[in-house]
Amino acid sequence: MKGFSPFCDEIYQTYQRVCDFTLFFNTKELMSLPQYDSHLMRVTHMSEEVEDIPILENRPLSRTTSNLPGPFGQQDLNNNNVSISTNNNTKGVRSRAPTVGPNRKQILDSILNKKDEERSTWLTNSLLKTPEYLALRESALPYVGGYSFSNIKHTVTVNASSSINRYTTLDLIFQHLQTIGMYQTADILSKESGHAFQSNDSLEWDRSDLRLITSLAVSHKENAWDIKPKPNHIYSKEYFECIEDEFSACPYRENPLTIWDELHNPNLNVVYSKQRSQTYGNVIAASLKRIIIFQLMNDGVKLTKEDQGEFFLALQSITSYEHFLEHLICLFDCDLSNTRYQPLSPSVVRNIQMAVISLIRCWIWFHGNYLGETTLNRINGFADRVFNDKKFIYAHKGVQIIREQIKNKHFYGVQTKNLDDPPEPAIDLNSRAIFLSSLTILGPEPLEVARQITLLFHQKFSKISSYEFIIGLKNRKTTVNTPSLLEFFLMNDNLSQIIAKTFLDAENKSYAYLKLVAIARNLRQLGNLDSLAVFLRLILRDDIKMLGRPSDAIVMEMNKIFRECGDFDKKETIHPTLYEKVILERISNKLPTIPNLYAEIKSTQKALLKQPDYIDGLMNWEKTKTLAKRCSIIFRFQNCVYNFIPIPQIQKVITKEVILPFDQFEKLMYNKIKDFQTFL
Repeated sequence: MKGFSPFCDEIYQTYQRVCDFTLFFNTKELMSLPQYDSHLMRVTHMSEEVEDIPILENRPLSRTTSNLPGPFGQQDLNNNNVSISTNNNTKGVRSRAPTVGPNRKQILDSILNKKDEERSTWLTNSLLKTPEYLALRESALPYVGGYSFSNIKHTVTVNASSSINRYTTLDLIFQHLQTIGMYQTADILSKESGHAFQSNDSLEWDRSDLRLITSLAVSHKENAWDIKPKPNHIYSKEYFECIEDEFSACPYRENPLTIWDELHNPNLNVVYSKQRSQTYGNVIAASLKRIIIFQLMNDGVKLTKEDQGEFFLALQSITSYEHFLEHLICLFDCDLSNTRYQPLSPSVVRNIQMAVISLIRCWIWFHGNYLGETTLNRINGFADRVFNDKKFIYAHKGVQIIREQIKNKHFYGVQTKNLDDPPEPAIDLNSRAIFLSSLTILGPEPLEVARQITLLFHQKFSKISSYEFIIGLKNRKTTVNTPSLLEFFLMNDNLSQIIAKTFLDAENKSYAYLKLVAIARNLRQLGNLDSLAVFLRLILRDDIKMLGRPSDAIVMEMNKIFRECGDFDKKETIHPTLYEKVILERISNKLPTIPNLYAEIKSTQKALLKQPDYIDGLMNWEKTKTLAKRCSIIFRFQNCVYNFIPIPQIQKVITKEVILPFDQFEKLMYNKIKDFQTFL
């Protein structure tokens, strides 16, 4: 699944694992397999709140002993003792004389029965904690031939073909690279894939297995370099993009053919705030059709561009893009033949059609590639139908703009203007230092390290859909419906491990501490509040401060900056908080920013979340609009890009995966402090 979006990967992995369970189920055999144990760990971690940052299995660092968010929180170093957590709860068992009671076989049977009961209920318990998995599985039924949890077959073994296929494919590529002399590339493939492939030096380059298999797919008269795709064949990319569009949306639906009721009766299916005017801004609850009618009546006064943008951001948390498009097409066609209403006058029909085209144009301009390949193709099909019909000649100009928008859809979100030339790098790109294998984040200039961190994290941040943010805000945690958001938090985890390992490996701890402080200052200047919080969670630990020996002025400065990161907003008594002031300041100055996503997700008021999603059959629009308003701030930052020159050598150091288990980190810190005290 390399090359597809993270959500496609998540669907594919979830489907593969759950489908394996539905097709081949045996309790004892299933629980003995490590892949299902790790999957259970994955389900458990994904259901945790962001306060216990979602870390997948084998992620080494934990927050459980921390009073600061982040993999490395502050530790209590009273009397210079550092607590070391372990997972070994096994105690020694001493033999004793036999007593009257159940015999050994009965005790064993009792233990095994209890374990069997636990093993047989693991899936049920997991689905209770994360019901999104069950909803995802049941929604996938049309794509998996109808297999569900009710269709269970017993077998002795469980086999997932995905891993075998992946290894086999990579093995063929590895051998082919070696036969054509690309040994270094082959070694990189082996190292990054994590597989130890067998070399076969006796193969000739034109007799490699990959070349022979490829030749079998090419007929005698075909050009191997220009093979046309087969007609009526659905390729995997189109298939999974379709899945992504379908599953990244709320399943709520309303009949588009009844939208004429809302058009003719302005008071139908809408509840306004008491003692206030009946305008869009005072809507408490409404149907989806009523909200769509409001969007068509956009006059710039009663309904502004900001209101329209908030609707677009909340749309996918209300329904799917395809269903919204069905309503718009129904309005454009203005077919009232199967309704109780008289046909509309030509002038009214024309006004509705032009309003629909204008709304679609704004929709594409606002969301861009976030709409998904399937939705864009359907919009393009609708535009082609209107453009090829001469009776809609008055709408040809509008639909032609839509076709051009889709044709040039190489963007995500609101299109931004061309940027000025980026500033020169803060380091010499010809220096041999950045090409050394021993390069760390302490080597280059702190400004350039902060720039590269910001570029990498904004690239990931800008690809998270508004749907994931609204789901995260609504649940105050990551779920199976927020895979990209979860990946962003995992990037934070990896960055914190890189910082910790770099500091531990540094010979001069004071110099390393000052370098980390300098990087943090530059991150604050660049507005990368998320990565800044990762740095400060580490450098403000008591044990790291003990080794780094910073001055009191530096510690006070870092503590003040830390308050601006938003981690402690829930403890603040003054509003707006320092974090909110920083956010508003950067919005007003139109500066690129990466907000602290941990603080953003936890910012939702619990009183708002307790409100129901639907009131008397109508959407709770007040709740949805409040979440969308917060999401609109994030969306602005997603579309305000940083303009720096990427430096791959530094970015490789930043993204390098580091495995530093939490107990190992504690032991290393304990030893470093002990050596430091001995030296003093």
